[in-house]
Amino acid sequence: MESNSDAAAKAIKKAVAAKDYPTIELKAKEIMGNMDNLPDLFPKGSLSAKSRAKPEIWERWDEFNKHAGNVKKAAQDLADAAKAGDEEGVKAKVKALGAACKGCHEPFRAEKKKSGG
Repeated sequence: MESNSDAAAKAIKKAVAAKDYPTIELKAKEIMGNMDNLPDLFPKGSLSAKSRAKPEIWERWDEFNKHAGNVKKAAQDLADAAKAGDEEGVKAKVKALGAACKGCHEPFRAEKKKSGG
């Protein structure tokens, strides 16, 4: 999931500013592929010290997977808009993708752990 938020999302943001539609399409498709692999990334009970996954993932597995489908659909819509070179469509679909990601992160991802000392 780190590749979605860190690599792909940042690359999409930069590509939107540059109107680099091939990169937007490519990164949106990477997110789609990650959503296909989502169940494999979260086998039951796979919490670790580094993980931000909440136990609610496994308690509400069907809902979790539904969110993955929403993200995949939003990423597909973004890829389609980018392929068409639709500037306004891309901007709208980036927002929709962000909302779809947030829709899953809020119930299923814990806040970033603060490094302390």
